[in-house]
Amino acid sequence: MPRSVIVSVAYHKVSGAGTITCRNMENEIEISTDYNKIMLENITGPVTVRALYGSVDAVFTGNIKGPVSIASIYATVDVSIPADTKANVRLSSEHGSILASADLKIEMEKNENSDMISYGNLVNGKLNGGGIPFKLMADYGKIYLRKNK
Repeated sequence: MPRSVIVSVAYHKVSGAGTITCRNMENEIEISTDYNKIMLENITGPVTVRALYGSVDAVFTGNIKGPVSIASIYATVDVSIPADTKANVRLSSEHGSILASADLKIEMEKNENSDMISYGNLVNGKLNGGGIPFKLMADYGKIYLRKNK
């Protein structure tokens, strides 16, 4: 399939139905599923992914085009991005953990009502001065934001 094709997948029927994989894509990807694991490899975005019970693994390369919104309600979200990505990040996990590579140097936004920075279940900040909207959510799972190797 051509690298520049727009991909839209919605699959909400069978549990344990396998993995949805997109590789080497340079255009918009939109996926909504209930039970599938999602693998995105060598992509640039924009990306909108919603998974109910499946995990989402994404590896971005090159200049990321936004917006990026990746959510898995009951599983892990694991995303790798280039170190020079310019983004406004919002990471949230109500009952899980948020882990980000120290190499990414997220500039945290301060709470307007306090001079404290919260590192709990919500991270708002900027990468490299800010840029594209970049939202990751996993209500009952972990979020990993990694630097590409």
